[in-house]
Amino acid sequence: PANRPRVLIVEDDHITMRDLEATLKRRGFLVSGANSSGSAARELVDEEKPDVVLLDIKLSGDTDGIELARFLRKERGIPVIFITGYSEDAVFEKARELKPAGFIRKPFSDAELVACLEAVVERNTTMERLELRLPGLQAAASQLDQAVIASDLDGNVVFLNDAALRLTGSSREEALGAKLSEVAR
Repeated sequence: PANRPRVLIVEDDHITMRDLEATLKRRGFLVSGANSSGSAARELVDEEKPDVVLLDIKLSGDTDGIELARFLRKERGIPVIFITGYSEDAVFEKARELKPAGFIRKPFSDAELVACLEAVVERNTTMERLELRLPGLQAAASQLDQAVIASDLDGNVVFLNDAALRLTGSSREEALGAKLSEVAR
């Protein structure tokens, strides 16, 4: 279906990679590619333009999953779902710092995989709707005497009107992108 995201699989275990690919296709997802190497996956991302990447933390080659996730999020704006067998706290924390769209721990069920992907799709749809509505909301809120602050789903401030700036004592530069809980104290 057209509303299904294009999913790229980056997994170093070929059996798991093929299983993921078969499961996603069976469930109606569009698989834009599958690879076991982080550096090869970078090239595939530019060719296939996936909407989401299922990514193992440990990969073959010189690029690990954490480094690839950093590139995908910051350079391409692509959400990442980590698939991992890691239980080591230090590695898991490093991965968590990148704010992935999700985590799936091995072994996982088909239902867990599909639920996680569908949640990411819903979240991205909601964020796109917010981005489309934000200019109109900003224009209306700018005319109000009451303070208006808007945040994204992560709790980061995406807009505040002049009344909110006066009330919080923040500058626009300080507030935009900051946590709502920090700005609206």
